[in-house]
Amino acid sequence: MGFLYIVRHGQTQWNAQGRMQGRLDSSLTEFGVEQTRRLAHWFQDIHFQAVFSSSAGRALTTANILGEGRNWEIQPMDTLRETALGPWEGKLKAEIQVLWPQEVRDYWENPASLIPLEGMESFQDLETRCRQALETIMEGRRGQNILVVTHGVTSSMILNILENRPWAEIFTQKFKIQTSVSLVDFQNAQPQIVYRGKTDHLAITSPPLLHSI
Repeated sequence: MGFLYIVRHGQTQWNAQGRMQGRLDSSLTEFGVEQTRRLAHWFQDIHFQAVFSSSAGRALTTANILGEGRNWEIQPMDTLRETALGPWEGKLKAEIQVLWPQEVRDYWENPASLIPLEGMESFQDLETRCRQALETIMEGRRGQNILVVTHGVTSSMILNILENRPWAEIFTQKFKIQTSVSLVDFQNAQPQIVYRGKTDHLAITSPPLLHSI
């Protein structure tokens, strides 16, 4: 035993609207709560020795729903927060595409070419922060099951680090939807990605899954 379960938070109001969040926050939708409850059911037979969450409200809400009926302590971490997106935060993705077309292409398709906008966290700084988070999370916990609730870009960088990829390759793998789970086996010296972005819990047919509108 010795597995790291990395979860993206449930769908939020701004996710549903197509609005960028970054360091800003919005509450979970009904659909996001239902996604999270499905995941809690999927996790019911797994005993977690440690639970960490981004200190952002949407992540903590997700972690608290996952922990309903369980006697666990959630450890909030600022180093697990989503990356800062500067002037993109709070704006619709369609609006951002019009105002910053080149920066949007560089951000998602060629991160090494991106010149961060004012208030935007660089990918190098994000990598440093995620390494610090991993050191805190994994120190002295080899052989334990650990749950981490975080965000889309942050979780992508964490997995990138665990695979020993350079930061510029952060988006070479498919981006993960809300409440998706990535599993890392860290029993040995070199962690192994067992799977990434799994959403089996969303296929459960009962109780009914609420649809986002």
